Amino acid sequence: MELERSDSAVLDLVTPVALLKREHATTRRMLDVLLALARRVEAGADFPSGDAAAILSFFREFVEQVHHRRENLVIYPFAAMVGGEESAEIVGQLMADHDETKLLMHSLTVFWEPNGLLPDERRSFAEVARTYANRLLKHMEIEERVLFPVATDIPGDEAIRLVGEFERIGVDRRSCEDWVVELERLEAEYID
Repeated sequence: MELERSDSAVLDLVTPVALLKREHATTRRMLDVLLALARRVEAGADFPSGDAAAILSFFREFVEQVHHRRENLVIYPFAAMVGGEESAEIVGQLMADHDETKLLMHSLTVFWEPNGLLPDERRSFAEVARTYANRLLKHMEIEERVLFPVATDIPGDEAIRLVGEFERIGVDRRSCEDWVVELERLEAEYID
């Protein structure tokens, strides 16, 4: 009996939903850093192009290219299939959110200026950063509140197969854990 509980606990740690939740936690931390950086820039501090590039690399290379692909290609189809029409509608909304957040993230790259930002550019950068963060936070909240419960009851063999698909999607990119060292450095710099 003890072995079964242990096996179940191990499986709980590596379910697709558990992996996505861990990625959401890291993403929320990076959004906090982005917002702190944006507040400093809006208040008149020099634009820290290196740190901004590191933050946006996380969102572009990990969130867009790994995390969102995992959701789009693995979890969303599964949730739409087992959750019925209501889940399918939510999946459609969440996929549209991915397109919107991708455009907002790309908009943030427009602010690279070798000679710094003008006051109105500072305000615009901060506004786009807030919009991006708010949209992504709302998106993750909907996933966790509505969609993830539908996808939580994935049978063991199917969960193992889906985790394997997750790993294949991110094999050519830095993992979420690989970003944590950079995240901690940025938090030390920008989070009070």
